[in-house]
Amino acid sequence: MLISIKMNNMFIYNSETDFSLVADMRSKRFKSNLLQISDEYVVKSAVVMGPNNVGKTNLIKCINAIKRIILNERPYYLERNMFSNDPLSSFELVFGYDNKVYKLKIKYDTKNDRLSSEEYSILTKRSTKETIIMSRGGDNKAGTVFLNTQFFKRDTDKLSAALALSSYGCLMIHLIDEQQAAIMSEIKRPFISFAQSIEIIDMNHLSIQKTIEMMKKSETKQNKISEFIRCADLYLDDIVFLSDEQVKISVDTPDDSIIQNRMPSELPASINEQLHLCSIYKGNYVPSVLFDSEGTKKMTAISSYVIDALKNGKVLVVDELDSSLHFKLLRAIISLFNNELNNTAQLIATVHDISLLDCKRLFRKEQIWFAHKDVEGAYLYSLAEFTSDDYGVRETSDLVEKYKQGVFGALPYPDLFDVLTDEEFEKESNERKEDIDFLSLIDDEGDESDVQ
Repeated sequence: MLISIKMNNMFIYNSETDFSLVADMRSKRFKSNLLQISDEYVVKSAVVMGPNNVGKTNLIKCINAIKRIILNERPYYLERNMFSNDPLSSFELVFGYDNKVYKLKIKYDTKNDRLSSEEYSILTKRSTKETIIMSRGGDNKAGTVFLNTQFFKRDTDKLSAALALSSYGCLMIHLIDEQQAAIMSEIKRPFISFAQSIEIIDMNHLSIQKTIEMMKKSETKQNKISEFIRCADLYLDDIVFLSDEQVKISVDTPDDSIIQNRMPSELPASINEQLHLCSIYKGNYVPSVLFDSEGTKKMTAISSYVIDALKNGKVLVVDELDSSLHFKLLRAIISLFNNELNNTAQLIATVHDISLLDCKRLFRKEQIWFAHKDVEGAYLYSLAEFTSDDYGVRETSDLVEKYKQGVFGALPYPDLFDVLTDEEFEKESNERKEDIDFLSLIDDEGDESDVQ
């Protein structure tokens, strides 16, 4: 599970920016919203809200870059801040795995597209005690390698020498042959497993393919997704994935060469599978992709990601989670992760829906984050920073009203009416007004010939 990320000179963030899911245990509210890993408590879900173009999506891009670096997937998809001359981007990732807490620190040279340094640690005593497992590069001489003999008990010198000469194109964990150094498999597993547990989706570009694959795989999974959709109260009876024998689609499209009175088996594979996914309304089977609303289709698409995350203990990261979803559906999805029955999965989402500013029924204060930007840079900060003593903000406060008042920042102040004061716009408006006056004269005096 994710505990925290510190980012510096990455994408929009030009200074060290900390996104932490560590719980404030002084608060006793909503303990069901917490997960325990070793002696650390973290929140099960967090939302980030704020105006457009202030860095919400950039947080997700940072998480994606970190994931790809760990999994040795190219391109690394990492950029330094566009206003910085420093080519080195850095991050510090803290996560939990198998009831232990690990840290990975990376410096990445964006100019030469290579690692500059890397350090792997294990943390204890509420993350205050750090034991470095291994490291390479950093502030010391380039090529310097450290291997902790507590973990590497033999051939340390030979292994260090080999790593010192190895490429900085990928992490150390991908360079050491596990057959030659068996301990490497044990060290590597937490980092790789955690990265693989991160699932990143964008609600504005969400494919329904994962839902289709789950429904095709087994009847049990199809029933689980069907139950999820039915419980969402979308005014349909059910949703099913039909076989070729069960469905025949007749559809008119501008491109008759693609779909027109064809059996699904004759259609391109992607279209074929989407037409097999059918919603049932009053006993009638209709292809979801053609007949369901955008919100229903998105709910169907995200259902597989939510079910998979909850079942397999994944970190589900969603950009624009509230896109096309009713606020009650949104709260229901978040509540699934906050539920006491969830002991492994996490949800991190960017949103615009201010009704989620709710510490009375939904969130703890440290689960709500804001994104803000000014001429100096971009910032992430938690609602937990707004105390009752300094800001009069309590869990029982009307947080929506305080947000509207600008107490938390992260609020746009549009002045679109300036558009109406443009000289050219005013001229066009006056011309239209003259036309309207002329037409009124025609109505008053009779037909146009009378006016002439």
